[in-house]
Amino acid sequence: MYLINNGNYSAAISLLPDTDEPDIKNLRSILTFGDYRLDFRYKEIGNIGREKFSNYKVPKIIADYKCSVLNCNFDYLNIFGGKEAKKKEYAFRTTELLSIAKFYLKIGKLSDFVLALAIFIEQFFNSFITSHTGIDITISDPNNRTKVLNLVKQKYPDILEGSDIKVKFDISTTKLLSLPLTIAFSTRIAKLNNNEVSILIIKLLTRLNKNFKGCIVPIDDLRNDIAHRGEGVKPDEIMDLLNENIIEKIDNLIGTQKYFPFFVLNQEIIAFIKEKF
Repeated sequence: MYLINNGNYSAAISLLPDTDEPDIKNLRSILTFGDYRLDFRYKEIGNIGREKFSNYKVPKIIADYKCSVLNCNFDYLNIFGGKEAKKKEYAFRTTELLSIAKFYLKIGKLSDFVLALAIFIEQFFNSFITSHTGIDITISDPNNRTKVLNLVKQKYPDILEGSDIKVKFDISTTKLLSLPLTIAFSTRIAKLNNNEVSILIIKLLTRLNKNFKGCIVPIDDLRNDIAHRGEGVKPDEIMDLLNENIIEKIDNLIGTQKYFPFFVLNQEIIAFIKEKF
């Protein structure tokens, strides 16, 4: 139970016997779903279908995920422009990324929390810009990022004026679409659309980037410490984020304050084990 409650689904899978006995097969499949979901291996979850379960019925929690069932509010869904299907995709995926960060925070894995939060932040801004420009920067395509950079240079050469960015730079000579510039562009889009929810979310997220005034916890720096210097996160390094309830405020704006999918999943797994074994 300890492994499951702490999201160690892969370790739990390794303890299962190598057999296709129905109950073992079902347990292995739902544990695999948990493992993929926590790592946000979205495409691989698509392969967990009826053939993976002995009773040929995919559990509801997996079916809902595969159908991208939304757990956010309509205000959050509607901050993303474009077609309804794309809005749903961006809302679903960013909501899932936030739920991963929340889970790691809840179980006290602070380094994993920071990494997951950093991914959520980047994907939120990438999704927001993609949805409003039609240029997809949610995928690894440097050409698309260059297209967005050129768009900013052409339409918003004054984008840093009046922004909360600490050190202004000449965007006309900038060659990379950095996260600070992505945040600044998102801020401009949100203000042009006069969308209060996106404005408020972006303001909260700027408080987690060292390049902006009012930053209370530099998530970007902490992420780099983990990735490049092998230094884990200490509780005092994120204390200001916790004291100001940044995650709770974002949760409220998105409408996911009661959305804890991994705890629901863990309860289902434990109930299944108690019933079958």
